[in-house]
Amino acid sequence: MFQELRPYSQNPSYRQKLTPESSRAGAGAEERTIKPSESTTRSKLQTALQTARAPGHERKKIRYAWKCAKKSRCGRPHKLSDRAIVRKVKKNPKISAPKLADQLATASGKKVHLETVRRILRSGGYNGRVSSRKPFISVNQQKRLDFASPHVDKDFDFWNTAVCV
Repeated sequence: MFQELRPYSQNPSYRQKLTPESSRAGAGAEERTIKPSESTTRSKLQTALQTARAPGHERKKIRYAWKCAKKSRCGRPHKLSDRAIVRKVKKNPKISAPKLADQLATASGKKVHLETVRRILRSGGYNGRVSSRKPFISVNQQKRLDFASPHVDKDFDFWNTAVCV
């Protein structure tokens, strides 16, 4: 079930994932000189090399080499990016979902269902509610302002006669 534990430089399954130019991979070659094949991304290669250089992790290295292969995706690819839709709403939070769907259809040329837009917005943290309008100042601050505004121009003598309780 498991392959025998060998370092990356001696592991044949890992060598197949790299191009022939990278035969020095286990010997500490720079990441820039190693070219990943179609099935390996640069970040995966970098992590694999860092793991390979760490002492005492042979079993982990072999398991990681198996995971390096690019896996085929399942399911239908998305028509639009979820992040792009959320970004549009962040610019204009008061836009409705039908208007947003129309804008996306005209901009991208792809028809998007209204429920798809709503589902993406819900997952992005935008719900179908309008925030209530709150006053800029509290009730107590408003009362103090109502009292103070007619008394702004009063002189010092007036305030000496006023009784503050």
